[in-house]
Amino acid sequence: MIIDGQNLHGHAAGASYQAALDTVVDKVERQVVDHREKPRLRARPEEEKQILRRIADGSSGQSRERRIVKTKRFGIEPMFEEDAIAGMEELGHQFFVFVNAETERVAVLYARDDGDYGLIEPIVAGEYTKGKSRSGGGRR
Repeated sequence: MIIDGQNLHGHAAGASYQAALDTVVDKVERQVVDHREKPRLRARPEEEKQILRRIADGSSGQSRERRIVKTKRFGIEPMFEEDAIAGMEELGHQFFVFVNAETERVAVLYARDDGDYGLIEPIVAGEYTKGKSRSGGGRR
């Protein structure tokens, strides 16, 4: 049986052909009742669809001031850069904050998109050194 373009079907086994047919008819009748009582979904207007898309994308149009919602404090011990890389990989993070054992300064190790690593070495009231990089793994 087809209702509103939807096939309704049933399957049953019985002691006789007539008993099986009666069971199938009962099942299909229940499907018809369920279909008729099911609430109808209305088509959403295009404007409503666009609003829902923006909400799903996180661009709901309602700009709000971003704020810090979590603060994490943890103890850090001096370690070498190689140990920091191992620690970051062990945690599965994209960055790792540590105290560099060689410089005794806080540093931030981060995973680059090209598969290598970057290192941020903050200097209080210092100058920004653009483009300074290491060559061939040697120390500066």
